[in-house]
Amino acid sequence: MKRRTFMFAGAALTVASVLPPVSFARQSFTASGVSKDTTERLPENLLNELGIQVPIRDALSPSGERVSFQKRANIIRRYGDSLYVYFEHERVIRVFDTQGNPASNELPLPKYISDLKDFAVDPTLQQLYLLQPGKHHIVLADFGGEIVSTFGEFGIEQDYQLNGPKSITIGKSNQLFVLNSGSSSIKVFDSNGVFLKNYTLSQKQKRTVTSIDGSNQIIINGGKFSDRQWKLDQNIRNFIEVD
Repeated sequence: MKRRTFMFAGAALTVASVLPPVSFARQSFTASGVSKDTTERLPENLLNELGIQVPIRDALSPSGERVSFQKRANIIRRYGDSLYVYFEHERVIRVFDTQGNPASNELPLPKYISDLKDFAVDPTLQQLYLLQPGKHHIVLADFGGEIVSTFGEFGIEQDYQLNGPKSITIGKSNQLFVLNSGSSSIKVFDSNGVFLKNYTLSQKQKRTVTSIDGSNQIIINGGKFSDRQWKLDQNIRNFIEVD
């Protein structure tokens, strides 16, 4: 279980992860600095491994005392040699290199978006695909925080409709893969939001799938203990469990 570090406002504020440091970065990244695929999801304790400073938020405790605590890194994704981190309820996506150094710019979110369930980055086109909690559409925005378009709508009758989108990733050829929990499927759209195809999950996957990842190779993550992965074989239009 993840725990937060609380600090009383009168004390010196220090930023330290409550999770033990691990060598995930050295295990995950290859000698060139990246793994075999162009993207991957990363665990929150990687921030501590890389020495990335976690932003602090002030709040009142139940007893009325003002305390400060670390924000959670809800989403961490690597694209190429850059890490993109979304801390809870921030209005930006922060950018770092794979050594933990902050980039000179952050990616602002559109004005009306104050929380994210997931995001995907297209560094080549400098675009963001944004998924909000409780919403049934995808927002496409540029790196300046301006909305380019939205696509998808709530429904269950048409293939292009979404009901409970849970996770997204950009495959090769700029196709967007959407894990749709309501229909227990993965829907594929082109970069303009045009529906292309649909993959139905197996009964085993429906119960436990948590997220989708990858670009050159599409992967879904899940399992009762979050320890299972399936890769998409587009020739047979099915997901095969990774050994």
